Amino acid sequence: MSIELVKMEKMVSEMSVITKIIEHEIKNIQGDINYLKVENKDLQIEIKEVKSKISTTEENSRLALEKVTLRNSNEFGDDWLTQKDLGLMFEPSLTSHQVGKMLRKIDLAMKKRSKTTPTQKSIANGYVRRSVKENFTSWRWYSPKVKNDIIKYLNKKNVYDTFINISNQEELSNFLLTL
Repeated sequence: MSIELVKMEKMVSEMSVITKIIEHEIKNIQGDINYLKVENKDLQIEIKEVKSKISTTEENSRLALEKVTLRNSNEFGDDWLTQKDLGLMFEPSLTSHQVGKMLRKIDLAMKKRSKTTPTQKSIANGYVRRSVKENFTSWRWYSPKVKNDIIKYLNKKNVYDTFINISNQEELSNFLLTL
């Protein structure tokens, strides 16, 4: 045999060994890929479960917020509202008379007046403004500030949780008498 032929056989033998090593490595990689596919599917399932839990939590949170007596939506936004409209922010709604009593309790309206008259402080601090139409004067209350002060007042009295759980007009009327 010639040296060339021996070198070629040696090269073929080495190539055969290298091919077997490469095939073995390819099988290992394919196994890793299959394992990763399974893990990826498991992760995708877990991700779907987490997304579902997040969605459920978001929905439950949304429903809980809707139950809150003071609606926190932008339904009234930055509007200036009459006493009657302020009462509609509550569930069950307050009458304008009940709103007037609440405004007196939180020192935004003058006490001991039959008609709800804003205090100078509430006018100066932007809680209320005068609305005049055809010689008729009414007051418009800035709902975000008023709502915030009512919440602060109820929290200060430690009755906010009781207040938000009231479900009917009679309970609400009785509750307001206790404040």
